[in-house]
Amino acid sequence: MQSGSAVTLPERLTQRSATLVTIDVTRCRHLLSQIDDGAERVLFLDDFYTLVTLHIEAGGGEVLTHMGDSVFALFDEDDCLEAITALSEVRAVFPAICRKRGLTPTDLRASVHIGEVIVGGFGPNGYRDALGTAAGVVFAMEGPGITVSEQVYRKLPSGARSPWKKRGGKVSYHMT
Repeated sequence: MQSGSAVTLPERLTQRSATLVTIDVTRCRHLLSQIDDGAERVLFLDDFYTLVTLHIEAGGGEVLTHMGDSVFALFDEDDCLEAITALSEVRAVFPAICRKRGLTPTDLRASVHIGEVIVGGFGPNGYRDALGTAAGVVFAMEGPGITVSEQVYRKLPSGARSPWKKRGGKVSYHMT
């Protein structure tokens, strides 16, 4: 996707640069196998979705969708520190959600990237989403804990960079 495209988007769609976030439950299938009742499994995921949504929205972000054991959200482009703070808070509280259901706590993994996306209501039902190469990048990022792209790392204030460790290949940074 290129800025300044000659394509005119319908009013329901806008192209913008945003901070994109994904977060999911590490080893979710194993975790859910500890729950015999299907309704209890659903309630656990509902607790997870609620926890993530509360922290994302408190940080100024917007949850776009829940998919299985993951959440996709976006923040304004300059709000990457708020996104990381929200994700860190979710990771701190998540073990209590596990224990509430009698589960051995596991970790969460999250990715944060900044890039151009088209945001709005897609398809005949107008489901809100963010699409574009940057969305593909954030979904493809992997690593333990929280992973941020080079674009995010460069936007962090110097005092907020110390917990991050550079990772090879495509440059990304991890905080476990």
